[in-house]
Amino acid sequence: MNYQNAKAFLFAMLAGLAAPAYAADEPVACPDGLICASDPAAIVAALQESGYRAKLDKTEKGEPIIESAAAGYNYTIYLMGCKEKKACSWLSFQSSFDNDDGNNSLEWTNEWNSDHYFSTMSLTKTKTLVVAYDVTMVGGLNKTNFSDVVVTWSDVLGEVRTFFNTHTVKKK
Repeated sequence: MNYQNAKAFLFAMLAGLAAPAYAADEPVACPDGLICASDPAAIVAALQESGYRAKLDKTEKGEPIIESAAAGYNYTIYLMGCKEKKACSWLSFQSSFDNDDGNNSLEWTNEWNSDHYFSTMSLTKTKTLVVAYDVTMVGGLNKTNFSDVVVTWSDVLGEVRTFFNTHTVKKK
């Protein structure tokens, strides 16, 4: 075994020792003092402590969601990667925009996606635009990191407003 192979082997072994001790299909417990997707009430409390309105609700299928608003837009936080509608592992912040003026297009989604790093825009069959920001929560986030996630999402929604203002055709 040459030096490079030995070095790579040693690194792989050490990385394996530092890896969390859980199976991929097992829910990860939320460490004390952290905010995790497995604890929707803690997410609601963290949002409210930061000055946002937040309401825990459920989808028609009984999956947990959180309703909130920022930058003048309502949005939903979907708790994803859940086992039995709990023990979720990531969040998807989403806001939808109907095609009221008939301008929503695939061209807009492509332009948005080519210029924005923290979010994606998609176009549904009904030409509704959906802007999303996904965040892994495995192992939890401290309050500062979670606050940064929420501020980033709020900034994304502010960028959405600017995007729409520069792309909407003014009706005569």
